[in-house]
Amino acid sequence: MRTLADCVPLLSVMLAVLLAACHPSIQPPGVPVSSEVTINAARDTPTATTNARPDRLASGIASAPDGEYQGTVETETISFKGIPYAQPPLGPLRWQPPRALAPAPVLRGATEYGPACPQSALSGDTLNIAAPANQSEDCLKLNIWTPAQRATAKLPVMVWIHGGWFSRGSARPYPGDELARKGQVVVVTLNYRLGALGFLVHPRLAAESPKHSAGNYGLLDQIEALRWVQKNIAAFGGDPDRVTLFGQSAGGFSVCYLLASPLTHGLFQRAIMESGTCGMDGPTPAAIKARQGIALSSALNCETQADVLDCLRHRSAADIVAALPSTASYGGEVYYGPSQDRYVLPASGRDLLASGQGDHVPVMIGSTRDDASRFVPHIETRQAWIDYVHLHWPKQAERLLALYPVERDETAHDMVVRAFTDLHYGCPALQTANLLAAQGHPTYRYLFMYVPPFGAQQQIGAYHGAELPYVFGDLRTAHGHHYGPEDQRLSDRLVATWAQFAATGQPTGPGLPAWPPLVAGLQQVQIQVQALAPEQKMIDDPAAPACAVLHELHLD
Repeated sequence: MRTLADCVPLLSVMLAVLLAACHPSIQPPGVPVSSEVTINAARDTPTATTNARPDRLASGIASAPDGEYQGTVETETISFKGIPYAQPPLGPLRWQPPRALAPAPVLRGATEYGPACPQSALSGDTLNIAAPANQSEDCLKLNIWTPAQRATAKLPVMVWIHGGWFSRGSARPYPGDELARKGQVVVVTLNYRLGALGFLVHPRLAAESPKHSAGNYGLLDQIEALRWVQKNIAAFGGDPDRVTLFGQSAGGFSVCYLLASPLTHGLFQRAIMESGTCGMDGPTPAAIKARQGIALSSALNCETQADVLDCLRHRSAADIVAALPSTASYGGEVYYGPSQDRYVLPASGRDLLASGQGDHVPVMIGSTRDDASRFVPHIETRQAWIDYVHLHWPKQAERLLALYPVERDETAHDMVVRAFTDLHYGCPALQTANLLAAQGHPTYRYLFMYVPPFGAQQQIGAYHGAELPYVFGDLRTAHGHHYGPEDQRLSDRLVATWAQFAATGQPTGPGLPAWPPLVAGLQQVQIQVQALAPEQKMIDDPAAPACAVLHELHLD
């Protein structure tokens, strides 16, 4: 017969387990503290899970419908890194729409960035940015920075889409702690599939798709991340009804295309497009992009196989990335990016917006003064410019040369930068802004005119991406340069402006310069932009006269 003394150890263990259930920071004997601890399996619905868990955000634990996440408590913010938002697109899931993750009954460690999506360095960029060292197809991860101490804070949310010609980059170079702290917003950054792995169009892929579409897997990743945000961001102190989608370069194009897509209703309530918008006829129809897909399949010796897709899915990611690489150059032969696929984008971005497609949300849209300086072709003489224009725009050559004249060889490069900046950034931004304003979107135009220290040193001016360290408030590490008080003041103002827009849908407010929205129907030469510089104010758009001509020539 057992005595009471014999039962004491058993009773002690049972008491410890009960305490741990009530206070998860207390571990029962024999259960080590780890990054994954099983949560009560009886909590089987997202609503019940969220309501049953205590609010431990201040201690770095977020309890969301999809699971619990252990982040890092930092100075005035809490970060959560490497959170998966979709199943890894491996094996048979390569070139498939992202699959949602099932809620996980574990406490996930979220303290390290996930790997970048497979990619190679892009030639054609004067900055010669190297490809990330840590890469994997298991890359569909996002990162969150929150200044909230409680999950009930309901702060504005800003979701960032990185650029890189849809073939390069990751979320990692964009730490969100300063923007979150200074702007009192929840910042989300994400990875999405790139290059051939993210945007390959091939007839066999369209044939196997229930939607009869192929190619926009990277955009579908972004949409899946936005769905994850809608479902889970409240646990991080964010307001799912005040989500701002913002991006630069390929990220800006993505914002415009997602605004136009019929698949994104209700996923975000404001949009910011930085140096990337909906081009005149973009993106390319899938039927044209399919030629590139067949070329890649041929380069990998798959096109003649009985099962082309099985062959392609058994090739390594490194082989696919290397088979037909794209370049960071205008008019390059190989370019991966979105396509008109009859599903994500049933038509061109501008046509969809003009038809009233997409939620009518406030929009900020702009570019930098020297946006093309990193990517222009090497043209250093007057005659080289004349020859280039006649080769690429034979029907419009005389008017273009009159619009962008080069009198001396010494001025050729600067004129080429101006022309390509107008053609690829300034004028498409203006036309997209006019279209959005005409459709009833409160639309705010800007032009980043400040030349940062790095731009001056490299002689690339207010270059493509020059505004990003200022917008993110991250002047600590950008290009290794020491920024001065003037740079810090500009950054503080841009952080406040972007955060104000995220909070209210207007980029102006107490302590910020006046910034009226674009008035629909104005002549192009009457349009003004907000000049982003140490002296911030509304000015006449310096590119507007040239944009009027380019619009007549159907080149914007």
